[in-house]
Amino acid sequence: MKTFITMCSISLILMGCSAKKEITEAANTNAEKERTAQIIKEGYIQAVIEDKTKSGCGYVIKNTASKEFLLPNNLEDQYKQDGLKIWLKYRPIRPLQGSCNIGNPATIEEIKIIE
Repeated sequence: MKTFITMCSISLILMGCSAKKEITEAANTNAEKERTAQIIKEGYIQAVIEDKTKSGCGYVIKNTASKEFLLPNNLEDQYKQDGLKIWLKYRPIRPLQGSCNIGNPATIEEIKIIE
């Protein structure tokens, strides 16, 4: 009988921990969605840095929503990492003659790493 009571107690504790974990994960997901909505409302786009140096384009930025490429004229070295996910505010600029024609030239106004 004591073994049965012990087993039931352990089961209840484990189920309680599992439920608490699910609630915490749901709260984290909701908080993340709210942060994402707020940052988009502030005018940022979600993007990824891509290394296109082998094709003569240097580091470019790919808008994850539209799949369009931006050719940044002022990307700082700390952000030159292939696959780096970022939030970006940019301003389009007039195209210049160059060897890269996969995207549109842009000036970065603000950039944040997605963590």
